[in-house]
Parts: sequence; structure tokens; C-alpha cells
Amino acid sequence: MLRNISFSALNLWLLCGECCRRTYFETPIPPGIAMWRGRSFHETVEVNHIQKVTSNVDLKLDYMQDYCRDQYVHGIRDEGFYLPLDEKPQKNKLLNKGLNEAVTAVGVYKKDIAPKLQPKTVEQYIRTDIGLDMPISGRIDLEDVDNVITDFKVGKRKPKNWEHTDLQPTFYALLKYMTEKKLPKFLFNIIPSNGIVQELQTTRSFDDFTILLRYIKLFIKDLKAGIFRPAPPGHWKCQPKWCGYYYTCKYCQSNLNF
Repeated sequence: MLRNISFSALNLWLLCGECCRRTYFETPIPPGIAMWRGRSFHETVEVNHIQKVTSNVDLKLDYMQDYCRDQYVHGIRDEGFYLPLDEKPQKNKLLNKGLNEAVTAVGVYKKDIAPKLQPKTVEQYIRTDIGLDMPISGRIDLEDVDNVITDFKVGKRKPKNWEHTDLQPTFYALLKYMTEKKLPKFLFNIIPSNGIVQELQTTRSFDDFTILLRYIKLFIKDLKAGIFRPAPPGHWKCQPKWCGYYYTCKYCQSNLNF
């Protein structure tokens, strides 16, 4: 049962209510390879940021890459992973690809991103009341000494204006405003496979909060009513590659007898 609303829950509900229901109200499936790639990278940079708050020095590259490799390998071994049926014959190749991408991303971070960052707070957890039936909560990866919230994503470059329209910065800005009465700045570091970092800066306003609150209110309304709308037919989320519930979802044509 959800006791507070996180951005992850809200975003998944927007993509596919049925996937959200099964993720948060049933036994969740193991993460996919892309998720393990991102998780092992984030856990590595988190370790660096925590110690850098006081040391002001980054960890050595070989240590960070070894740590990333261990997090990836041990996570998959201990918790398992999801793989679409048509990709199972390439399992080992895809697992190695995910590992190499995570370790490579750490190298890019160490060379091009880390030297410019001085963390002030790391993994700050905020849970706050916003005057609705449920509080909101979130964990902010990094806020630097210049009060800029910095996030990292390993994957494809983002399209034009993505940073100005995505709900994640709005959600985190609301958390900060409700607890600290300030509107933060944001910096996103996107690390694609070519290693050329895409830096995206943005801010949020009170008008952005108005739109976000409309989504949150509708989410709470659907939760109370037990309504979980599936993604529309043909949506990118409704594919075996992107949804581990695809093979058992009653809204997929391939499972009409389910």
C-alpha cells in the first residue's frame, strides 16, 4: 500500500496505471538490465559524493569502476533480472553490454563531471505534507555547494526542451519549496553511449506546481477508487522490452486467454 506519493510512482502511473498497480500492490518483478546499469552507476557516484562532502577529493577511477562492477554483478546474482523472451538467447551478451556501459559511464563521470562538482548534501530524503490526502516524498541524489540539484542519467540524449517539461524537476522543486521555502536550480548530466555528456539546466515556477498538483490529485483520486488505467495500445511502454508484466497482462493481445 502506498503511504506517500513518490515521483517514481506518479510517473509510472502516468505511463501505465496497470503496471503501477502490479509494481506497488503485487510482488514486483526483478529490474531489467538497463535498470541494473543505471542503479550500479548511481550507487557508485553516491559513494564518491558522500566522501567528497568532507574530503573535497574524488575517489580514484579504478576504485569506482571496480565498485560499479561489483554492484552490477552482485545485484543481478542476488536479486535476479528481467529479460524479454526474444532476448534470452543473447543473455550473456546483453549482460556484458550492460556492465560495460555502466563501467564506461563511471569513467565519463570521473573525467568530465566529477571534477566540477562539490557536494553539499547527498541522498537527501524529504517527506512532506502538501495539503492533500497523501504526503509526497523523494530522495534527491545531490545538491552542490551552489545549491544546484544535480542528477545523472545513463542512456540516450534527451530531446530538445525535455528538461523544461519533465515532471521530475517540478516534483523535487515542490519538495524543496515545501520544506525550505526556496526554488532550486537543476542540472542534468546525461551520459550516452558515445561518452559526450549532455548538460541540461532548468528551473521551476509556481505555475509548474499548479500543473503537478493537478496530476497528483488525479493520482490520489484513482488510487482511492481503485482505478488503474492501462497504457494505450501501441504505447512504447506496452512492449516486452519495457514492461516485465507484458506476458501476463490482460490488456495485451498476446494474452487474450489470460
